[in-house]
Amino acid sequence: MKYLYAVLRVILALLLMVPVLALPYYCARCLGDLYAVLHEEPYLKINPDVVDSSNEGRKVQLTAPVYTDEWLELRDIGVRCQALRLELRDSAYTQELSYRGLPLRSRCSFARNVRMGAFSLQVADEYMARRMGAQAIPWELLNLPEEWKPHCRVVQDDFYEASCYLNLEFEGEPSRKMHCNMSANGSVATVRGVQCGSEIRPVHGLYHDEHFFAAIDVARREREWYDACVGLLLPLMVPALLLGIFRLVYWQKGGNSAPLAIWLMLLLVCAAFLCFGGVGDIVWLGAAAVPAVVSLWQIGRIVHTFGVDGKCC
Repeated sequence: MKYLYAVLRVILALLLMVPVLALPYYCARCLGDLYAVLHEEPYLKINPDVVDSSNEGRKVQLTAPVYTDEWLELRDIGVRCQALRLELRDSAYTQELSYRGLPLRSRCSFARNVRMGAFSLQVADEYMARRMGAQAIPWELLNLPEEWKPHCRVVQDDFYEASCYLNLEFEGEPSRKMHCNMSANGSVATVRGVQCGSEIRPVHGLYHDEHFFAAIDVARREREWYDACVGLLLPLMVPALLLGIFRLVYWQKGGNSAPLAIWLMLLLVCAAFLCFGGVGDIVWLGAAAVPAVVSLWQIGRIVHTFGVDGKCC
């Protein structure tokens, strides 16, 4: 039984080593990310009508009407036109794929290749296409079955950007409500990406509101500052974990072991900074060391007061 307890203590000590090693690394990563955000190259706003070769490979931002030559189609409602996006969405999220024997299901079709001024770019996915804004599909583009038209009316929905054109109400049958919206050719959008000749390789996608990117930048910077503050505080747990490991492995040391735990924490943080960001990011260690030393000095005093140091089991 004595050996079993010894093995369990060693296993627990090894488990405590995981946060001992992970917390300094997390601190270094958070401060490294903050450093990258504060010093990253800003997006250069460019003229969409001119391809400037001096901007090759740079991060750029441009705002312009978006056009495509692709034809999109929603067969269920008979819509076929040149547009950036066509979407038919069931407002009730039902699993019904038909209505009165005819197919009627949620679909989204979007153009893959678009152009903005003198530049071209590819729309990678449906989410990127949806950010280009939404307008209601004009009634004249809908080609509904003749028997449906007397039972179909236009309903304005305050919770969505487009009107609900398909509110089907046949007597004696459940109603069906579908949102129909589109991103029309010529919709103005803003894109951020890397300029490669006359092509823009999007980084954040297309947005119908130019000010949305400014909000993204502010939110990202606030988040990085928050993460950095949390990252600075988390390594303060390391000395307490180290003292617990000392006790578990019956490590005896004369005098106060709290200063040794503090120095080990600083050494681990320093090593984490070197591994994560290189020598250049080691300057952040100064910011981490000052509150760490002051706070851990207080921790050492508390540990010493309760008689933990020098009284290992």
